[in-house]
Amino acid sequence: MTRFNSSRENPAFSRFDTDATTSVGQTVGRAAGTGIASTGKGIGARRRTQGMSAASDRLSALMKEQMGIELSDSSSRYSKETEEVDYYEDMEKWKLGIQRDTQVKGSKTKTDDTKEGDTPSEIFAELAEGLAKRTGDTEFVSSVERLAKKYNTTPNEVYAVIKGESNFDPKAGANSTFKSMFQIGPDAAKEAGIDYKKLGTMLPSEQVAAYDKYLSRWNYDGNEGLSLGLMQAAPGLAQSLKEAPLNTVVYSKDSKEWDANPGWRSDGDGPITIGSINNYYT
Repeated sequence: MTRFNSSRENPAFSRFDTDATTSVGQTVGRAAGTGIASTGKGIGARRRTQGMSAASDRLSALMKEQMGIELSDSSSRYSKETEEVDYYEDMEKWKLGIQRDTQVKGSKTKTDDTKEGDTPSEIFAELAEGLAKRTGDTEFVSSVERLAKKYNTTPNEVYAVIKGESNFDPKAGANSTFKSMFQIGPDAAKEAGIDYKKLGTMLPSEQVAAYDKYLSRWNYDGNEGLSLGLMQAAPGLAQSLKEAPLNTVVYSKDSKEWDANPGWRSDGDGPITIGSINNYYT
């Protein structure tokens, strides 16, 4: 397992003893785990293309009915009566041919450039709408969308941080050191130009604006391959972890961060890794 020095060993990046401070006390309720990777393999089967011809007919009818798309008669050239061909090779040729022969009615095809996660999950959407309604903050949802767009991340990632840090409670930490939905500490607030004393009384959208300053202070950019969760958990270390594997140790078992954040730990009681942090903020 690749290991990075914890903040205890590298005081310049300490989340507790320096201005890199963010959240500490709100992560107890959720244990981190490891992701499950698919182990499926291609079947490599061979098929007669009569079945593919029937599939082509069904696809043509479905596209015409649901999407206003018609396939020209030339798509019939993909029908072969008896020749046996490799399934995957023929399928690729078949798909490319359909793309060439596809005609869209009315107007040009619009490219779907929606980033995965642009649309909040049903759970996050419900929590966000509930918070906006409880607080009368009609700008909250749109403020999250603007923040996500500005930093090349997604609303889901922003909501995941809010869920992990405060469970969508803007008054979280009112009587502790770390305040707001994002659990920002006094040193981090000072560095970012955030009014720390008012954090606990800000509307949710105002707390999002404060978090905007926090991310700006650390020059966060979601396009650089850093998750928002990692930036939240280890802002001072995040830039050095860009290309590191998911099993890289961010905080070791003898660190203050490990003691304070059980939810970040890998395998329940293991070291805190990039992967376990990412899993927590999902």
